Amino acid sequence: MVKVTRQWLWTPWDLAVAVCVAAAIVANGIAGWTTPRTSALAITCGLVAAAGLLGRTRHPLAVLLVVMVCSLLPTLATGSFPDFYASFVPTLASFYAVGSRCSTRQALLVPLVAVAVVVSFVVRVPAFATPSQLVYVGTGLVLAFAAGRAMRLLRRRADLEGARADLMARERDLRTREAVVAERERIARELHDVIAHDVAVMVVQAAAAERLLPTCSTDVSESLTYIQSSGRKAIDELHLLLGMLREDDQPLVAAAGLHAVAPLVSELARIGLPVSLDVTGSVRDVGDALDVSAFRIVQEALTNVLKHSAGSRTHVVVDYGLCDLTIRVVDDGHAGGPSPGLESSGEGLPGMRERVRMFGGTLHAGSQPAGGWAVTATFPLPLPVA
Repeated sequence: MVKVTRQWLWTPWDLAVAVCVAAAIVANGIAGWTTPRTSALAITCGLVAAAGLLGRTRHPLAVLLVVMVCSLLPTLATGSFPDFYASFVPTLASFYAVGSRCSTRQALLVPLVAVAVVVSFVVRVPAFATPSQLVYVGTGLVLAFAAGRAMRLLRRRADLEGARADLMARERDLRTREAVVAERERIARELHDVIAHDVAVMVVQAAAAERLLPTCSTDVSESLTYIQSSGRKAIDELHLLLGMLREDDQPLVAAAGLHAVAPLVSELARIGLPVSLDVTGSVRDVGDALDVSAFRIVQEALTNVLKHSAGSRTHVVVDYGLCDLTIRVVDDGHAGGPSPGLESSGEGLPGMRERVRMFGGTLHAGSQPAGGWAVTATFPLPLPVA
């Protein structure tokens, strides 16, 4: 079903301007604020001009021509002095509309129209040609047109800022998606190492078992042979599917795990970062994949401290809980400042979130009330075997 959107011929602001101008013309005609009293022709033409102002946003040039005709007609027909409300006010509104809505080339029509109208008034009503009157009318028309051009400039600047903000938001989203994809590729490479290593060990153990059991039954021998064959096939498929994600010069070795946190902390302390480490709970095997991701989060968090708060006192906690593994890296933010030569790529937090999400955990990162920054990652763990 196609939804039809109703397109109005005028905006609410146009309607408000037209109603106000028409009300002023009618009130002036009834009360007789001007001397001599406004003629019926001038009031009628003024109301037509006010009605024309309804289209000033969508058709400013057409409205300008309609208003000019309505302004000139009473004076040319009767020889009376132009009425302020019926002639001058609609003209100001139309000049503002042209300045606000028309291009520079179209706006060049405005001076020609203004000169033609003033000359027509002067020819028909010579008393109109006083210096004060000409300065009064000319200043009003110039200011109305200039106000419209200024509003056009402000509107275009606001549109440009909005488009720029939208572009920056899209670029941030794109960088975030690229960071997530890059982190997934890095995780895939690490999982490739871990799984390939474990499967290779399985193949070696199966081959060793077959050699150590020369008198085993045919069924056992066939099972061991099948394990070796399946293991080799799995390794080949891993190399085929995930090996393309590895750089040519990157060796196929197991990545560091939580056992490497202590050497990492010692190395950072040696180069000047005041960092301490606490390992609490019952240390146990959490699985190679999670071990690698947990270490990478500690590594990334400490790298962020170096980038953004070099010199801050930092505390690392690795807590082996009963049901979860908690990683917490906190810096106090004191004496901190960006390290020269280290720039943030904006990929750290998205990468950490992706790592934690893959294991069904949670990540909290943010500033602390007392200053500094804290990163807390929680990974669910199976209950330890008694």
